[in-house]
Amino acid sequence: MMSRAFSLERATSYFTMFTFGLVELVRNSLHWWEVNITGTVGRLIISADNTTVFYAMVATFLAVLFASYLIRRSKFGLALQSIGESEEAAAHSGVNVNRVKVVMFAVSAFFMGATGATMSMRWTYIDPTLAFNIQYSFMPVLMAIFGGMGHLYAPITGAAIFSVLEEFLTTKFPYYYMLLFGLTMLVVILFMPHGLEGMIEKWRKKMKAGLRSGHEYP
Repeated sequence: MMSRAFSLERATSYFTMFTFGLVELVRNSLHWWEVNITGTVGRLIISADNTTVFYAMVATFLAVLFASYLIRRSKFGLALQSIGESEEAAAHSGVNVNRVKVVMFAVSAFFMGATGATMSMRWTYIDPTLAFNIQYSFMPVLMAIFGGMGHLYAPITGAAIFSVLEEFLTTKFPYYYMLLFGLTMLVVILFMPHGLEGMIEKWRKKMKAGLRSGHEYP
């Protein structure tokens, strides 16, 4: 069993590395195509005012919350949870693991694409380097790690605090931003492996234990 679990961890690591490698491959391929074939780099996008972009992002955010709410309370969400706990056990229970993964990948890609399309109207210009910036791939993952992934509120809280922290570091320490940012994430991963959600759950358990001990020993 341990060897199978280790194989799954290795497969996940390989898939992650392959995904980021594929992003770089697509970015460089598109850049080469534009420079050598079309002779132009980048595209101008029809711009929209900040109010329109803001409300479009709010609508996308609410749609994500609604979709997450429905998924978590459906059989599909239960299948996802079982895959997260034990992929082999889920497969033996009759869950079509590959189909569930593909559907979830498509749903998440749809919302990410909608977000990217909305932001492109604010930037008014995009090119392969901007569209396939590796930072935009890392940020959502780091936000989820920072907030936690057990409850719906956790990644939202993590994203909000993470955005404020990023803005503060880039404004106050522009030359040391990446160093401080990396150290912050290292501390979070080492001392908060379950993110802010883990700290909140520990605090709740301590509060419950304190209340119980107070009732038992007045």
